[in-house]
Amino acid sequence: MKYNIAVDQKLPFWGLIATADFLYTDVINDILYQNLNLKGPTGALNGADTRPTYDRRDEIDPTYGRIILASNTTLGHAYNVTATIRKPFENGFQGQVSWSYGDSFKVFDGTSSQNSSQWRNRQTVNGKNADLDVDARSDFSLGHRITSNASYEITWNDNLKTTFGLFYEGVQGNPFSYTYREGRDLLNDDSRDNALIYVPANQGEITLADQSADGGLTPDQQWEALDAFIEGDDYLRSRRGQYAERNGDRGPWSHVIDFKLLQDFSLKLGNTKHTFQASLDIFNFTNLLNKDWGQRNFVPGNVGLLTTVAGGPDPVFTFDPTQFEEGVRVIDDRGLQSSRWQMQLGLRYLFN
Repeated sequence: MKYNIAVDQKLPFWGLIATADFLYTDVINDILYQNLNLKGPTGALNGADTRPTYDRRDEIDPTYGRIILASNTTLGHAYNVTATIRKPFENGFQGQVSWSYGDSFKVFDGTSSQNSSQWRNRQTVNGKNADLDVDARSDFSLGHRITSNASYEITWNDNLKTTFGLFYEGVQGNPFSYTYREGRDLLNDDSRDNALIYVPANQGEITLADQSADGGLTPDQQWEALDAFIEGDDYLRSRRGQYAERNGDRGPWSHVIDFKLLQDFSLKLGNTKHTFQASLDIFNFTNLLNKDWGQRNFVPGNVGLLTTVAGGPDPVFTFDPTQFEEGVRVIDDRGLQSSRWQMQLGLRYLFN
């Protein structure tokens, strides 16, 4: 069920038009998956992290592997709000500035073609069959987005016209989850844990393996690096002594500016006006000016902050700070959504 309200209002100065729009979506029925062949918890972890543990190899009926039940849930909702101020074309100029924010919450996002993968891919604290009555931020939550565009047109004479245009987009990074890197099982409810991490409040709440014999770090050195990483992240710092949430954090912002130049050459023959329009588009224009500008950032859906080297009930982990020297971001470089500048030339023929 979707609800929408919007308003357009012409403002009493400079001919500006303001627009506001609010959209809310409420889930009536959405898909829900459970593995019916998994028994309940067989124990729990010791210490600050007391989550339950399972024995995935002890199925209810060993004749089968996973037995996935698909049913329905009423949980889930999404909303989006947008505000825009627009200057209609006047004296050669037009422009627009928009801000939008969207958030969405789901139990399952439906990112796979197989029902078993839908179940396996769910990030949880207590197990994939647990907490099915709790929705969390969706992989497709939009976050903040700011866009603006402006163009200025210069008419030299009846036959020549030049138009300059700029487009800006600032986008908040995608949501992601802090999980344990695949090692030995922690939850052990499946061969792929996808277990959300417990964020230690102090060194006494985590056991780190000694890696110095292999040229790595001692437990104290790992904790010093991990503690600094947690303190340097607003989200993790707020979750000390608690579990990370599914898609609880977001990646860094990306800022990109595109440039456009149009040159019209016109000639009127009889009653028909013929126009050749040459165009120059530079996508990610700021990256042309500086190779460190215009980088589009994204973060993989799961960030394996800690590696499990021994399972419960007293798990042992390692932390490798070299994997996060640039933080958790990855530079996006795909097609027109590239972190590299691209140029396009065009020619159009118009007549009327």
